[in-house]
Amino acid sequence: MTENRHAAKRGDSNERQGACGAENTGRDGAARKAEASAPGNRDLEAPNGRDMEALYGRDAGAPRGQSAPKRGRIGRLLGLFSAAKAGAAANAEAKAKAGAEMPDSRNAGAPGNRNSVAPNGWDAVAPRGQSAPKRGRIGRLLGLFSAAAAMAALVWFAASADGLSGLLRALAGIDGRWFAAALLAAALYWLLEAAVLQTLTLRASGAYRFANSARTGVVGLFYNAVTPFATGGQPMQLYAMSKSGLDVGVAGSILLTKSIIYQTCLTAMAVASVALGSGFFAARVPYFFALVAAGLALNLLAVAAMHALSASGRLSGAVSRFAVSILGKTRLVRRPEKTLAAIQGQLGLFHECSDRFGKSLPATLLAYALTIAQFLAYFSVPFCIYRSFGLSGAPILLMLCAQSIIMMITAFIPSPGASGAAEGSFYVFFSLFFSAASLMPAMLVWRFLTYYLNIIAGGTACALGMAKNGAAAELETAAKKAA
Repeated sequence: MTENRHAAKRGDSNERQGACGAENTGRDGAARKAEASAPGNRDLEAPNGRDMEALYGRDAGAPRGQSAPKRGRIGRLLGLFSAAKAGAAANAEAKAKAGAEMPDSRNAGAPGNRNSVAPNGWDAVAPRGQSAPKRGRIGRLLGLFSAAAAMAALVWFAASADGLSGLLRALAGIDGRWFAAALLAAALYWLLEAAVLQTLTLRASGAYRFANSARTGVVGLFYNAVTPFATGGQPMQLYAMSKSGLDVGVAGSILLTKSIIYQTCLTAMAVASVALGSGFFAARVPYFFALVAAGLALNLLAVAAMHALSASGRLSGAVSRFAVSILGKTRLVRRPEKTLAAIQGQLGLFHECSDRFGKSLPATLLAYALTIAQFLAYFSVPFCIYRSFGLSGAPILLMLCAQSIIMMITAFIPSPGASGAAEGSFYVFFSLFFSAASLMPAMLVWRFLTYYLNIIAGGTACALGMAKNGAAAELETAAKKAA
């Protein structure tokens, strides 16, 4: 009996163990089913790559015929959200990788870098949401629109005095020889601009084509004419010179030296003009000395600032750090540290080239002489126009002085080409020489020769340069594909 009782106990124990095992097996299966139906779980997939929830519309662990719990629907929504978020992250990573492989347009100081400035004069990185080419096109179109509006206003203003027919009669009666002389003087201004650049570039680099200097000169005249404060000329000249083979630091030193020579000659000639003609102009031009004082102060300040930048490496470094810091905070520069390092690397070349100019007295004196001749050609345009209208008797020296003073006064007017101020100054000063009937047509001709002709010639040079660069890029791409 004892043995029977033990056997019965062993049977009961085995039954309890079997029941426990079955219960555990049931719990494990339910747990696996619940895990398969948990939100975001993609381990259990349907034949077409869809999970069991998406296929049956219910929890995979729920018995067939029972609707999916609310937790299953939330899981599907969370899964979709996770997939969208992962796709956005992958897209951002791909863009960041592509941006890292592209040349950084702010590395303007890298030696030998020819991609320092975008081909059409804008920075390669634009504000968020706006492409750089679009921003550059808008800037140029606004400048050209301002020039066209100023031209239209000038034509209307000139025609309002004696009517359009009177304006056409006055223009038709122009002496062709003197008009040709005025046109030649304007062209000589361009030619001497190129000669100054060529003189300084030869001293800095040893070899440079005059055609490159001529193209750089008219490109600068064009962008000076269509940008406020004439701020677009030098950056585009820097780009043009870098594309022709010059290091950015060397090109920057050449342009700064030329600007110092230009501004110094303009200020000196204006002071001489005031000394020679103040007795005549002060009695006839309202606020003459106030206008002269304001223009002279701004020009002297500009000359002093450029001399300081050229001579002081510490000052130029501080200015560079400040400028890069501002551009970095406004997100116009994405990598301020890298940009600043590149600029500082080129500042050494910049100051080395500036020291070379300081020690080369013949080249510097020649550049000053050519710049003075350039200004004399420009200042003679109004006198040639005066004679082309059949007028005589006005002293040529006073007319040269008047143009010199006008140029100094309007040098820092913010509108493109000093539009408005230039016409007003011409009207005030040259009404002392021209007759009432010829003053407005003469202003129209003067503005065309000294401003709009720069836009036409410079715009043509820029268009030809961009077409040439585009063709070269296409040939390079074709060669790479062939290789």
